[in-house]
Amino acid sequence: MEEIKFFIDVCINSLPIGSVYCLLALGFVLILKATRMLNLCQGEMMMLGAYITYGFMQMKWPFAVAILASIVLNAAVAFVVEKFILRKVIDKPPFVLLLVTVGIGTVIVGLTGILWGVEQKIMEIPNFSKTVNLLGFRMTYGKVSIILLSLVFIIILGLFFKLSRRGMAMRATASNWSASMLMGVNIGNVFSASWILASILAVFPGIFLAKSIILEPGISVYGYVGLSALVLGGMDSILGTIVGGFTIGIVEGIAAIYIGGQSKHLAGFIVLFLVLMVRPTGLFGTKKVERV
Repeated sequence: MEEIKFFIDVCINSLPIGSVYCLLALGFVLILKATRMLNLCQGEMMMLGAYITYGFMQMKWPFAVAILASIVLNAAVAFVVEKFILRKVIDKPPFVLLLVTVGIGTVIVGLTGILWGVEQKIMEIPNFSKTVNLLGFRMTYGKVSIILLSLVFIIILGLFFKLSRRGMAMRATASNWSASMLMGVNIGNVFSASWILASILAVFPGIFLAKSIILEPGISVYGYVGLSALVLGGMDSILGTIVGGFTIGIVEGIAAIYIGGQSKHLAGFIVLFLVLMVRPTGLFGTKKVERV
């Protein structure tokens, strides 16, 4: 019985990092569905959001105000990048778009190093490490917060896509650009909205990782784990990204405890490879049918 309770405890305490992967994967899928572009600088946008929050906190701004300012500035950066760089090359081959987003990520890392330096920093967040008893399991306020935030964003995005006109426009654009334009949808606004939403989603996992691990440019590599969650769940499925994110987080937590700390970095990718061998489109991905 104790072993079962311990296993459940490991799974529950793995939900926070799963929430991080879930939010990152949601950012990937938002842009992918609206623009048909795979944004490989989502991890750098996450890192930038964390550094902006850190910068405002160093100026003695309250934590909540620093987060709001970070959201606004991160969204502004995403808007400028999409409007003045990526929209100019949106009709280029996918490989070109990938290289452009990689280049943008490199620029973001370079500018971050210039503004804040490349040395490791410690972000102080009020009550982050304070523990709370949740249904018999002990967890810090920081971990509970990131789980709740991910659930809130999932619900908000679900309602946004189903009930709002902008959300329905994004869904229509994802299905067919030409038909959407004929119906009066401004696809340029849809592209910008997808990048802005993805940049907002990136702020919170960045702050969580900066406090839980350390604040340094290297935390941007977690964006690629979020990408693996996207592939695991299915490239075109929002539900799949949620399942993929939490699955990889839990698998990593179990591997870290039962196998060894370093094995967690490999365990998630092993699960990804095993799933893709059986379902190349991911858990919830849809197969494309071509008629001849």
